[in-house]
Amino acid sequence: MNRPLFAQIKLVVCDLDNTLYDWVTFFSKAFYAMVETAVPILEVPKDQILDEIQDVHKRYGDSESPFALLEIPSVKNCYPDKSPKQLQDLLDPAFHSFNSARKKHLLAYPGVENGLNEIKKAGTEIVAHTEATVVNAEYRLRKLNLIDNFSCIYAVKDKGPGHPNPQQLKQSLRTHKLQILGLHHRKPDTQVLLKICADAGVTPSSALYIGDSIPRDIGMAHAAGVHSAWAKYGTSFDKEDWDRLVRITHWTDEDVRRADHAREMYGTTVPEVVLEERFDEILNFYDFMAP
Repeated sequence: MNRPLFAQIKLVVCDLDNTLYDWVTFFSKAFYAMVETAVPILEVPKDQILDEIQDVHKRYGDSESPFALLEIPSVKNCYPDKSPKQLQDLLDPAFHSFNSARKKHLLAYPGVENGLNEIKKAGTEIVAHTEATVVNAEYRLRKLNLIDNFSCIYAVKDKGPGHPNPQQLKQSLRTHKLQILGLHHRKPDTQVLLKICADAGVTPSSALYIGDSIPRDIGMAHAAGVHSAWAKYGTSFDKEDWDRLVRITHWTDEDVRRADHAREMYGTTVPEVVLEERFDEILNFYDFMAP
């Protein structure tokens, strides 16, 4: 049960996916809209495309790379002599479907804008910590007009094929607020969280972590001595959307073992605060202030 804490918070470390917006829903719908449009263009079965894209995802260790479509055998067999840019043009209807669905479903959760604005107004530093790649993390924060609330984004280096248009790829990152995390720094890595606190010049006891995963976010915060708030609302999504993402996941057996280990270590962690329906419920439980 939530209880008033009013601990003094000088740094907020915020997860992104399914904490600020519903990543499961928007990405699942956007990805499958792309695939459905690609099927008649390539004239191959949908499951074949999904299998081939999953292979590309596993090769790069990342499930969030729409341009992986350009690297699948079905595309190369259909258009053997085309450059990546030419392939992008030929498959533009599929990418348009992805972008249209993303535009429709990529929405901030209730209270996100108000909560971040009020925390920043109090002078509290806010940083993002995500296992999304830097390009995707920055794009979403910018698209939702949230990026100016963050002093820094801690994210993973891009691993996929990237944008086939070199000029577009060059323009995709437009912020200096980046700290690139190594691929070995996976949640629940307490050392990363302690580094974030040290970078901000704030003790862990004056920091707050907000995230949707009990073992990966809340457990990590607890182990690092950081205050924690569970974005429970971020766990509510259509199971079908989740299952469709599992269908094309990049996860290896080692990734599954790592997730199982995290659940064993931190799966029963009790969050300090539970955010039931809105992000800005957080304002009721802490005293936000400048470092």
